[in-house]
Amino acid sequence: MLAASVARIVAPERRIPTTVAAGSEVWLGLRPTSCGRKYSPVSILFAVLISAVIITPFVNNASTAIILAPIAYQIAISSGIDPAIVLLAVAVGVSIDFVTPFGHHNNTIVMGISGYRFRDFAIAGFPVLVAVLVACLIALAGLLT
Repeated sequence: MLAASVARIVAPERRIPTTVAAGSEVWLGLRPTSCGRKYSPVSILFAVLISAVIITPFVNNASTAIILAPIAYQIAISSGIDPAIVLLAVAVGVSIDFVTPFGHHNNTIVMGISGYRFRDFAIAGFPVLVAVLVACLIALAGLLT
């Protein structure tokens, strides 16, 4: 039932424009229809999660989710993975920017009030990011079975 509701949200005739995803796929040279034949489901989840984590510090997390969600949905469909699980990887990936002060507005507020420097966020945030990535990957891999 969760997959059906996610499909309604991400389906081409619904809210998220897939032209953004199609343009992104062409620009990145991705062929999501061939992903399922080459890679394991866990490696696909890891790639989607890492992609979201890498893009989020440079682009707003909501924008990153809108760009990556249709791509992740197509990759999930082509590889036979439940799309809800792959979209959860996108959602978590865009939400865990602990390494930069501008990844979330709360980080920026804390930086200004407390006098933290950029380096402080990188030092304290990287171990937290790695821990959350590992926990998320284990949890999402558990949902695959």
